[in-house]
Amino acid sequence: MFHLSLLSGKMAGLCIEVRHFPFRVGRAHKNDLAIEESGVWAEHLEFTREGDLCAVKAFESASVAVNGVPTCQIVLRNGDQIEFGAAKLRFELAPVRLRGLRGREIAIWLALGAVFLFQFWLIYRLLA
Repeated sequence: MFHLSLLSGKMAGLCIEVRHFPFRVGRAHKNDLAIEESGVWAEHLEFTREGDLCAVKAFESASVAVNGVPTCQIVLRNGDQIEFGAAKLRFELAPVRLRGLRGREIAIWLALGAVFLFQFWLIYRLLA
């Protein structure tokens, strides 16, 4: 999963989770993320998935800069800043969700208890 954090404009501070690809960004309301800032086209850019990586691609002759470098398509890294028109986004990896380990811990303690009881029974049988 990926997150897009809006850094400028009317929607600054908003964080959006990208769950499907392609993920389109632009001024039009049919996009997955509609940004109404000056210089943003109706369909400005899209995020695509290339294996485990995410890439950003500008539509036609729309201008996009990643970390201040103009580009038309580039594979993104965690923390990259994307600028188009008056809008700025930060591309981030989604935080990792840890699973609870309580079930595994209980299973290990039960297994250790069973081993202890088996050893106790075995010693008892050998000495009797």
